[in-house]
Amino acid sequence: MRRPRQLTQPAQSEQVRFETVELFAQGMAPQQAARRWGTSRKSACAWHARCRDGGVEALRSKDPSARPSRMQLC
Repeated sequence: MRRPRQLTQPAQSEQVRFETVELFAQGMAPQQAARRWGTSRKSACAWHARCRDGGVEALRSKDPSARPSRMQLC
């Protein structure tokens, strides 16, 4: 089984979402598109649905919603 690709930057994740949806538009099957980018078929289908319902803007990365770190620098 192949390990998923680790994406560290939101821009990298966003680019994978855009390119996966583009592969769908070109007629590629969901499983093939997901395999190409090292993601799950479920994620690829969810991105496609988000793009279909909300356009390309729905695929954009959102600001982190987590609380700021409480760790203090010395």
